[in-house]
Amino acid sequence: MLSNISVVGIKVETTQNTAATFSATDYVYALDVDVKPIIELLPVEYRTASLDKIASVVGQVYVEVSLTIPIKTSGTAGTALAPLGAALMACGKSETLVASTSVTYAPVSVAASANFFTLGKSCTIEYYIGQAANALKYVIKGCAGSSCVISGQAGKIGYYKFKFVGQYVALADASLPSVTYNTVAPKILQSATFTIQTYAAIMKSFEIDMGLKHAIRDDANSAYGVGGALVVDRDPKGKFVVEAVPVATHGYMANLLSAAEGSCSFAVGSGAGYITTFTMSKTQYTKVDLDKDNEILKFSLETKFNKNAGDDWISIAQT
Repeated sequence: MLSNISVVGIKVETTQNTAATFSATDYVYALDVDVKPIIELLPVEYRTASLDKIASVVGQVYVEVSLTIPIKTSGTAGTALAPLGAALMACGKSETLVASTSVTYAPVSVAASANFFTLGKSCTIEYYIGQAANALKYVIKGCAGSSCVISGQAGKIGYYKFKFVGQYVALADASLPSVTYNTVAPKILQSATFTIQTYAAIMKSFEIDMGLKHAIRDDANSAYGVGGALVVDRDPKGKFVVEAVPVATHGYMANLLSAAEGSCSFAVGSGAGYITTFTMSKTQYTKVDLDKDNEILKFSLETKFNKNAGDDWISIAQT
């Protein structure tokens, strides 16, 4: 089997831990895909007349998945890029569609319905690796986000870097599925209209860490004693590298010392249906360090993202 041929699909579940049924458009271009079954082996330490050991017993089993998706949209305003939307919802986000206008993702602190126990919704991930008629098929159901980091650099493609935890489904042989990929090209970070605490800084790079915390649901009624995974908390943080300016222009250190909060926003992409705007309305500096980069003096900023009214530390708007 070849390791450089693979197909990845992500789809929202109707009921958590019930694997979704995929269609051709539920697959997505993804990078750095890694599927890692976590298998607990429980030693059985009987004492006998021999020092040899007997077979261990398999205890809890679940799966960790990591993958990277470029920052992109569906190309049609008001229409979601479904696999990306499924991934964001599994990281504790809601999805709001306004026809022909926008798709917006925002934090939630409750499950979407009684069908879910994680925040937001869970997703199923399918991963095929190998040749067309001779591949291995992984299905990971009930997935909840354990990490999501969004990053980018001026003139480069930006990325969502996801990690998920979900229930194990038996590995199977399969043929690669019929796939219809969204072919909208990812956008580079340019003409971003970046502002932080209302100042239009010259920004080199950004990183937004959703700060997700997850838990495994222990359940004696479920296979392997694992009832699934869920998002249980978040502590969002950020990093920005910006050009240094005089104190009179913008007081980064003074604002750190005064615990000031202010909006941070920027856009990736241009043209209707291709723009993703990130807005963190209550951004607070937590560290301001000097950064010497190509003989240009810069500040390396660390931030935390606070609530305004609640469940609004970030807005990810596709327009």
